[in-house]
Amino acid sequence: MALATRVVTIAFVLSGCATSDTIVVAGASSLAEALSSIETAAEATLGLNLAIDVAGSQAHVAAIAAGSPIDVIIAADRQTLEPIESAGLITIETAPVAFNQLAIIVETGNPLGLDTVASLTTVDRLVLAAPEVPLGRYTANLAGAEKLRPKSWETSARQLVGRIANGEADAGIGYVSDGAAEGVEAIPISNSTTTYWIGVSPDRDDLGPLIAYLYGDVAQTAFEEAGLRRSS
Repeated sequence: MALATRVVTIAFVLSGCATSDTIVVAGASSLAEALSSIETAAEATLGLNLAIDVAGSQAHVAAIAAGSPIDVIIAADRQTLEPIESAGLITIETAPVAFNQLAIIVETGNPLGLDTVASLTTVDRLVLAAPEVPLGRYTANLAGAEKLRPKSWETSARQLVGRIANGEADAGIGYVSDGAAEGVEAIPISNSTTTYWIGVSPDRDDLGPLIAYLYGDVAQTAFEEAGLRRSS
């Protein structure tokens, strides 16, 4: 199912037009490719009807806080989920579902020869994730990140990568998995592992099979094939 179709689907879900057995899954934007594969396989294997939307983790959290009927959220860090867990809106699973790694994102061919965080101080058109989103928090923890002066702050990994791919920026810091996008490549940054966490709505008691599937071999392989690392 194409991404555009999935976004339309969730629009109907959130307006109350989906069937009651639809499971709404909200995923971080960096999980788009993996969740597309998982959606098809999980529906066929488990007989589920899934509606998957990908966007910035903080946007999904805001939607849940505002009352949107999202059943499962997969966020790019645990901290983003903690406020809605404290509010009783989700329960966070006890272990990460997948891992990623930070990377310098550049135009294909790396014409500026960038290979370290320090080298980004020479880039005029640098883009970084905003400090309030998971990617931005991870970036801020990198050694030397305080010296970086971005041209703009982006609200998701997808938005950041898109600016570089479209020629609007020269470089940024994203995820290793972003290197699969057309027009860019990813240069891994050492010692920069990131984690994805699942939050589950307490309003449904039928989500167990899907959660087990996400931690199982087929879904873990889909994460791996999309450039992430397995949790098991």
